[in-house]
Amino acid sequence: MPHAFDFLKEDSKARRRSLLKRTLAGLTESRPRQPVLHYLFELGVSLKFVNGALEVIGAVFLFFSTSQSLNKLAAKLLTNELLEDPKDLVANMVLHAVKGLTANTRVFASVYLLVHGIVKVGLVIALWKRRLWAYPLAGVVLVLFTVYQLYLFSHSRSPFQLFLTAVDVLILLLLWSEYRRVAPRAASG
Repeated sequence: MPHAFDFLKEDSKARRRSLLKRTLAGLTESRPRQPVLHYLFELGVSLKFVNGALEVIGAVFLFFSTSQSLNKLAAKLLTNELLEDPKDLVANMVLHAVKGLTANTRVFASVYLLVHGIVKVGLVIALWKRRLWAYPLAGVVLVLFTVYQLYLFSHSRSPFQLFLTAVDVLILLLLWSEYRRVAPRAASG
């Protein structure tokens, strides 16, 4: 049986619902919605920044290390893994690669990592600042690195190398999408 004041409850619910709708509408109006691809682009570029910074740090470390210190470090880091599984493919590959490093190979790897890292970090900073020239340049650099990675994959057949290449192709597509989104705004304003 209805009570005499039921109309107040319904009216109160309707007012709360209306207030909630207006509040939510105000929140969405105060922040323009960004497409999901934009957020994926930001994530990919941020990961490239971290990767580039780590490459620069690794290049400096590699350049100032000796072959003996690298061998000791690799042995120390991989001993437990190799005791647990002496046939561990990754641990054995790393240990073998470190033992085969010559001074010339270390210098080449250091220079490669340093240039690669500086280019990545510099382009990411320019992309964060929305410099239009950085989008096509980053695309060209990414294509060149991707071609080089495909070349490496053709010799190594490493699934990890293929994965890294696929990630770079995805970031290249996101870069193109972001450029198409940003360029008209920059031209008009």
